[in-house]
Amino acid sequence: MTEEFEEFRELSEVSEVSPMTTMPESSRNGNIGCWLGALITTFIVTVLVIVGLFLPPFSIYDRLFGEQFTMLQAGEGLPVDGLLVAIQEDSPLGDFGVRISSVSLLEFENNSGAEWVTLAKNTVPPYLALQSRVYDIATTGTPPPQVSLTVDIPEGAPSTDVLDLYGWYE
Repeated sequence: MTEEFEEFRELSEVSEVSPMTTMPESSRNGNIGCWLGALITTFIVTVLVIVGLFLPPFSIYDRLFGEQFTMLQAGEGLPVDGLLVAIQEDSPLGDFGVRISSVSLLEFENNSGAEWVTLAKNTVPPYLALQSRVYDIATTGTPPPQVSLTVDIPEGAPSTDVLDLYGWYE
């Protein structure tokens, strides 16, 4: 066994180790990829945060500038999705504005869309059969003495004798 040990010792003798050489320092340009990635990520996050501020629930544009109304004058009307809100020509001029939003019958039945849809759907009596779009009308300023509403009757609606307009006030 000593012979084997001696043989092993001969084979495993360690040669002299030269002193370790240091690696050259990396150039400063080697880190530009990290900075570029960080800048792009920061830019994208900043853009997304700014866009998010303009969407609900923050709606910073509406908070800063208020809700956007269309100001109506005598003899003018505002048509939106089959509904026309108009002021009579002989009405005195004032600072009356209207904002109209609407949802389709399908969106109304599925409670999708704006917040007011769920509230309005819960107040509709079950014996009513809706026939057209559902509208949300908001006003600002002093209302004139007379305002007319004109609604387009959808195709396939029953006789106009059984149709009616319903309002819900919040």
